[in-house]
Amino acid sequence: MARAASNRPAALLGLALALTGAAPLHADLRTEEQARLWDRVNGNIRQALFGQRVVAQARRLLGQPYVWGGKDPAQGFDCSGYTAYVFASLGVPLATTALGQYQQGIEIDQGALQPGDLVFFTGQGSPLHVGIYAGDGAFLHAPGTGKVIEDSQLKARYFALRFVGARRMAPPTPKAPPPSSPKGQP
Repeated sequence: MARAASNRPAALLGLALALTGAAPLHADLRTEEQARLWDRVNGNIRQALFGQRVVAQARRLLGQPYVWGGKDPAQGFDCSGYTAYVFASLGVPLATTALGQYQQGIEIDQGALQPGDLVFFTGQGSPLHVGIYAGDGAFLHAPGTGKVIEDSQLKARYFALRFVGARRMAPPTPKAPPPSSPKGQP
């Protein structure tokens, strides 16, 4: 009997909350929290899929010649022309210089790199070279005169000493479907 009496205040509190509408409010908050979590998970999935598309597009250009100031496959690429071309082909415009690209997107720590992130290197204190992180410590880039777009390793001494940062670009915003018109309307 003492057990039933001790549960009575909790039962009354539950009834009071239900009658005042507090219980649905709590459920609404939980639903909003779930919606925010879903949006975050969905965003992470979109970002990962976009990164894979970036790397796939970048790999298609392996072997293209380096050309200073080059921005397309017909003439060849320099480092920033290569990255700008790859991202533009997927609907994301980038600046045409490594320094300009370094000022776009969001900063990423080297330990958090994901495929499709831009990686930057320096020789004199500002970003002078850019490539596309491909995963497993590798990146794709147009290295310099007389060379072709290639795959290199971040841990290679030359690049490890010159790494200055990484940036992540957001995938393009999905286009909304056109509004549907009622039957019989043009």
